[in-house]
Amino acid sequence: MSTAHTAKGLYSEVGRLRKVLVCRPGLAQKRLTPANCHELLFDDVLWVAQARNDHDAFTSALKERDVQVLDMHELLADIVALQPARQWLLELRDRVSLGDVVQGIPDVEWSGDADHL
Repeated sequence: MSTAHTAKGLYSEVGRLRKVLVCRPGLAQKRLTPANCHELLFDDVLWVAQARNDHDAFTSALKERDVQVLDMHELLADIVALQPARQWLLELRDRVSLGDVVQGIPDVEWSGDADHL
């Protein structure tokens, strides 16, 4: 491999995809309504069950092609399981009004459910 491309980054729009970060449709998409979807930059509400099936099929196809698929919820759960990171998020929640972004972080033991973060 050339040393010119050893740093992390995107060097080609048509080159081989090696790693991708994905976010499986879930609670956020379930909260979409006809009244708020356009404000949140969606054309319409989603059929979440079908979107999950499509997502799973797509990520399976990527894995079959040896693409490393990183799931945002799994990464977030790993991070929040670390006490220093969890404490930082709790302090941030208390200092800044972030709406639902960090309101789902309970002050007690971490349940591991990143869907509600």
